[in-house]
This record gives sequence, structure tokens and C-alpha cells, in this order.
Amino acid sequence: MKWIVVAGLLSASSAASAECVIGMKSATSVSIVGSTTLLFTGGIVGRVVVQTLEPVRPGARFAIGKDSFCDVDSRAIYMDGRPLQIEQVTQSY
Repeated sequence: MKWIVVAGLLSASSAASAECVIGMKSATSVSIVGSTTLLFTGGIVGRVVVQTLEPVRPGARFAIGKDSFCDVDSRAIYMDGRPLQIEQVTQSY
């Protein structure tokens, strides 16, 4: 029984942690890879997957408002001048 409780606590704590990204303004390319998912690549950023709480539109203009930010930052990425609500970010090098 102790193992089940410990496993549950570990999974809950890892799910609650926020992911942060560094160097977003160095990204050289952005692609829409899903209805609510963007992929930023290039520069020192490596690869950053951003999942939003709202749909992203093909042909929209995207701008990066902050060089470094964590999940749920509402002023980090803009679509057509309007801030996107971020659900999750994941960075890999």
C-alpha cells in the first residue's frame, strides 16, 4: 500500500511542475503542427513545442513577446497582435 501512495504523489508532483523556456527570441522558424500547437525551432532555442488554450490559425502572424517564460504566461507569444493563452511549453535541444 505504501508504494501506491508514493507513486501517486510522485506523479502528481511532476504533473504540477511548470516547464520554462529560455532564448525564445532566437527562434528562426515557427510551424503550426496542430490546431492548438506551435513548434518553434532554430537559434539557441532548439525545439520548443507550445500548446495553447485556443486554436491557432494558418497564415496568422506570430510574435514572441518574451525571451524567457514558463507555462501559462499570457504575454509571451502573440498571434496577429493578440496574446495567446499558453497551456504548456516543452523545450528540447
